[in-house]
Amino acid sequence: MATPDIIVQVKGGTTKVISQPSGTATRLTQLGDVNTTGVTDGDVLTYVAANGDFEFQAQASASGADQFARDKANGAFAKANTANTTADAAFNKANTANVTGQAAFDKANTAIYTAAQIRANISNTTPILYDPTTGIVSLTTVPVAKGGTGQVSYSNGDLLIGNTISGGLDRANLTSGPGIIITNANGKITIDAAVGKTYYLEYGSASDVAPYHKLLSSPSSLAENTIVQAFTTISSFVLMKSFITEPGEPNITLLPPGTYGRHIHATTGGNGHVAQLRIELYKYAANGLETLLRSADSPQFDAVNGVDLLSWNVTDPVGYPLVATDRLLMKMYGTRITGGSGTITITVYTQGTSRASYATTSILGISGSTVTSVAGRVGAVVLNTNDVTENAAGPYYFTAAKVRANISNTTPIRYDSTSGVISHADSGVTAKGYGTAALIPVFVVDAAGHITSVVNTGIVIDASGIGSGVLLVDRGGTGQGLSYANGQLLIGNTISGGLDKATIAQSAPVIVTNLKGSITISHARSGVVALDSYGSGAIIPVFAVDANGHITAVVNTAIAGLSTGVLTTGILPVARGGTGKDATGLANGQLLIGNTVNSGFDLATIAQSAPVIVVVDKGAITVSHARSGVTAATLGGSNRVIGYTVDANGHITATSNVAIDLLDAAAVTTGIIQVARGGTGKDATGIANGQLLIGNTVNSGFDLATIAQSAPIIVTIPGKGAITLSHARSGVVAVDSYGSQAIIPVFAVDANGHLTAVVNTAIGGLATTVLTTGILSVARGGTGKDATGIANGQLLIGNTVNSGFDLATIAQSAPIIVTIPGKGAITLSHARSGVTATTVGTASLIPVITVDDNGHITAISTIAAAAGGLPPATANGQLLIGNTVSGSWDVNTLTQGSGMTIINDKGSITLSTTGGGSNGFGIIQINSLGAAGANVYAEGPNTAFTLIAGNNVVIVGDDTGNTVTISVPVGIMYAGYNGLFNP
Repeated sequence: MATPDIIVQVKGGTTKVISQPSGTATRLTQLGDVNTTGVTDGDVLTYVAANGDFEFQAQASASGADQFARDKANGAFAKANTANTTADAAFNKANTANVTGQAAFDKANTAIYTAAQIRANISNTTPILYDPTTGIVSLTTVPVAKGGTGQVSYSNGDLLIGNTISGGLDRANLTSGPGIIITNANGKITIDAAVGKTYYLEYGSASDVAPYHKLLSSPSSLAENTIVQAFTTISSFVLMKSFITEPGEPNITLLPPGTYGRHIHATTGGNGHVAQLRIELYKYAANGLETLLRSADSPQFDAVNGVDLLSWNVTDPVGYPLVATDRLLMKMYGTRITGGSGTITITVYTQGTSRASYATTSILGISGSTVTSVAGRVGAVVLNTNDVTENAAGPYYFTAAKVRANISNTTPIRYDSTSGVISHADSGVTAKGYGTAALIPVFVVDAAGHITSVVNTGIVIDASGIGSGVLLVDRGGTGQGLSYANGQLLIGNTISGGLDKATIAQSAPVIVTNLKGSITISHARSGVVALDSYGSGAIIPVFAVDANGHITAVVNTAIAGLSTGVLTTGILPVARGGTGKDATGLANGQLLIGNTVNSGFDLATIAQSAPVIVVVDKGAITVSHARSGVTAATLGGSNRVIGYTVDANGHITATSNVAIDLLDAAAVTTGIIQVARGGTGKDATGIANGQLLIGNTVNSGFDLATIAQSAPIIVTIPGKGAITLSHARSGVVAVDSYGSQAIIPVFAVDANGHLTAVVNTAIGGLATTVLTTGILSVARGGTGKDATGIANGQLLIGNTVNSGFDLATIAQSAPIIVTIPGKGAITLSHARSGVTATTVGTASLIPVITVDDNGHITAISTIAAAAGGLPPATANGQLLIGNTVSGSWDVNTLTQGSGMTIINDKGSITLSTTGGGSNGFGIIQINSLGAAGANVYAEGPNTAFTLIAGNNVVIVGDDTGNTVTISVPVGIMYAGYNGLFNP
């Protein structure tokens, strides 16, 4: 290309003068006469004084091209393409040597700003964050003084609570006090009063179940006792002690869902000796069976805890059914978390008054609210016949006596209308076992289907006397009829649980030939001519291999020449048909795997996932299946049923033999069971090793015969009850590999397409000029593509469907812009957001940001902040509480109602109930207002609900039992829960 005098850039169908020699008088006219065939964006219209004509030429790497790249980077062409008036004026000024325009033009030529320079000249102020390295602008956490919260993330149940020390807001959860259950969820906090039962650990007494200790429903009367467990190493949880409730406790039919508390006094031997406890809750049945219901781990602790109470909860949304005789069993485990190399101890305190460890359940107690019974009565619901009304429309309510009186019976059913017992009349048959391996029970059955007599009859079976039917598999037969085709075998079927008549299916290149009483398995001919060898020092054998890996054709292709000495440096990239990797330090089992991110290959191994096991070796990868754990054994038989356990992958993980106590094969003493009756028709007493029963269409039965072999298949009978089918050895010596970058393996192939000999032959020499046809495939380290007509910007991109590469460009999706500026270059850029670069937000203005689906800011405005931001916290426990009247937030504390105690602290709030024990339990006081007298009231710490008779109140029954009857001779009865419900 001649040195241009005038350069015109073509872009989007318009033109712009880029450079023009000073003083030239050439006029740019008649552009329509210029040949535009094949012109693409980026080509330059050049006036060549030598021939006095204009022509479009590709941009070269001369100074004009450099000028073009700089101008484009500075944005001059973008302005030219949009006909920006300012840009046109700047160019006109540059052409007319205007001082201002010329200075701007010189600056564009000599002082183009890079992205790094532009980013370095941008600054920020709070709450705007700016990274000068990446150019990313973001928001910091808006502080409370600026009208924000000072927080960046929240967990379920988090509240913003005022802190008078920091003068800001702390993010914290509500703390549950005694008798309070707090459940945090997505945008929701549920506060419940805990109603349940407490059990105390009494280590000082052994229970009636060894080696367990007592788990009491009331505080222990024994003095304080300790459980001490030593740990020498960090290990899994170790059982320390177990505690079980007394017989008859808890005497319920449902352990309901809810929150269960664990309150254990524990410490370790020193600071930094960190440990952890685990409490497992079991259902203990009357027969000694233990069933795990739930488990919960304590917070980690050390000596810093001192004698503080370790409290933790476990929430169970399900609940578990119990029977009246079930007991509760709690097992305490401990583990060492840290603590150096010495021995550390965990000490747990039980019993006493100050450090008694206990646990709560959600077994519901008496609620304290008045229960309205029937007929206007209050208290426990007690029904009698006077409270039941029967009507024609129903429903009907019957007493036990009424129900029994309406039941009748017919023979052989007997019925006692007094006790309601239903029984069956005796049949007269003696109760004992009937039938054995040699006896068949003969039954007499009446019209009602009941057995009235049974007689044992001896079994006498002669196979020759079986004239009908087919002997089933579970009776020792075949379950098949008379007709068999040549080569048919009896093959087990796990779906039907029997035997199917079927021939061995063949799949190329294996050929199965079924004859009368025999089966021949051979290998199909490959069609390859058997020669001493294919290939040599100057010839490459070209193989055709079918789906089974067998060679179906071989053609010798001459090598014009090869010299590996010319490839001395560099790595052949993927785009040139190479792998792009230096495999000098290649590890066993590594493969070249396509990577769409870097458009090349990665050296990686195959990852394994159970039950698949991947084992790598030199030049080999073995994929195998994990052992199932089932012991190899012979299962089943004429009197056995096989039981299987199958896992989620469909593999057998356990088997069992279950005896069938019916017919014994020893009862068949004479004759031979024919094929038509489900037998084999053969006396196999003298059967030889390896013989099979093979169907014969001539005699419609089985022949005893062995499998014939045909090279290269070898049939071996290694011993009793075994047949091995193998493939003849090829004679080729097994080595790590044949061939290399400088060696061609020369193969000898027989008529079956199998390798019989391999010799390594050095390649004499090869020049790249001999590679004149074909395309090097991906499997051979090439690209698999003819890139002759490749367009600018196209890449080789991996395709998992065709297991190769596709020539394609990178597709763009907003806000990403893909630009192909020229040959061998791709520019990825980000679309402008439309937001003007400026500082947004001040101490009195809060920035309001609009973000699109891609998370990019598309608009920024400001709103005035409330004067001074949020009011400062003036008291502990203050919260931001919505006010629908003002439409804003008020700063206030929670209001304490009846029965609740609220403790506000620095950054935390504790809610608890008022009265009762430390777990919210208390006393129900029942009084009558019908007569004067002092009220009776009592309560104590950690007590369950107790009924106390007050004025004119009569209590019949034990309040710890199932039924309590309360009556009031005079006046109206009311019930109070710790005095909260008094009228």
